[in-house]
Amino acid sequence: MIQYRSILTNELINLENELRIIKPTFKQIRDKIEDEEIGVGSRVLCTWTDGPGGQKEGRVLNVTKSNKFHVNRDGYAGIASFFRNQLQNLSVGSYGKLERRIWQIENRIEKIKTILSNSEIPEILNKFRFNYIKVIDINDSDRRRKDYINITFIHSKEDISRNIKLPVKIITELTYYQVEMVESDIKEILLSTKDIYDKNK
Repeated sequence: MIQYRSILTNELINLENELRIIKPTFKQIRDKIEDEEIGVGSRVLCTWTDGPGGQKEGRVLNVTKSNKFHVNRDGYAGIASFFRNQLQNLSVGSYGKLERRIWQIENRIEKIKTILSNSEIPEILNKFRFNYIKVIDINDSDRRRKDYINITFIHSKEDISRNIKLPVKIITELTYYQVEMVESDIKEILLSTKDIYDKNK
């Protein structure tokens, strides 16, 4: 069962509801700051000694296996790397935890909206419950950084190529597939054959 657009839409609704609930609470809470684990989304105070040195607040975007923290410092366009002893955690206590959660939700909402806007189902697929397609290109050049990749296909009922974004690993070969649709979303994608494709022209 794929139906990734329906799943993402439901997740989007739940996240937006959660955001509406916790934002008012966030504005009221002020707790004592305590030292806690720093993770993705944490607000931190960065200290560095290179050049003239300095301090700046920022947001942790990634933590590597070697325990380096990639931080987007406020007012800086680029990403800087820091060790744990160069960072002071500001996302602590109830206030800090809520602030971090709000950032994570807003980031996820933005990502889901981008995926939904860029992955509209081609109208030809909604005309039939069972569709037969020939995949002619898989744009997975940056697969390690993407949850979704662009697929180019030709439908058995027409002679033009169309594009669709799908989760990675759903389609991995340039061959023939059967695409089953349910309520304007993709329910299932199965391998098919050229003979079946040709019979459904």
